[in-house]
Amino acid sequence: MTALGTAGGIAIDQLVGEPPITLHPVARFGSIMQALERRTYRDRRVNGVGHLLAGVTIAASAGILARRTLGRHASTTLAVAICAAGRMLDEEARHVAKHLREGDIDSARQRVRSLVGRNSDALDEEELARAVIESVAENLVDAVTATCMSGAVAGSTGAFVHRAVNTLDAMVGHHDERYENFGWASARLD
Repeated sequence: MTALGTAGGIAIDQLVGEPPITLHPVARFGSIMQALERRTYRDRRVNGVGHLLAGVTIAASAGILARRTLGRHASTTLAVAICAAGRMLDEEARHVAKHLREGDIDSARQRVRSLVGRNSDALDEEELARAVIESVAENLVDAVTATCMSGAVAGSTGAFVHRAVNTLDAMVGHHDERYENFGWASARLD
């Protein structure tokens, strides 16, 4: 049962946390997809669909390889541990809260950038707290709950594919001039 592997992955995430960014498989995936985007970007949906399919193929291949190498339970544990980010979310929220309690708004504004994509330079104490709560809630669903569901249902392949689609949405799934068409498929699938 992959639920056991999923629980193991969450336990590892809570005990160990995230690997250094230079070694983090999700960050490496993002770098690969950025390099691919530089070569294949065109302001067309078909190019975005190709980009999404490339990312899903990479993720599914990693999941299949992990399962064949490690077995079902161990590969699910590894994939969920890599894809979940519960401890990191908790730590970052606590750092911002500490700065806010100490009245250090500038440090809180700097630290909140690890959680939110919006400009935090003008946020006041209440807006910073709201930004942390909103970001933790959204990312808890994306990086923990959905990762657990994907891992429990489809093992390592499910966890990796879910995280790839979610990462691609964060990278290109924007309603702006550059990504309205190219990011459409990633945003819709996520």
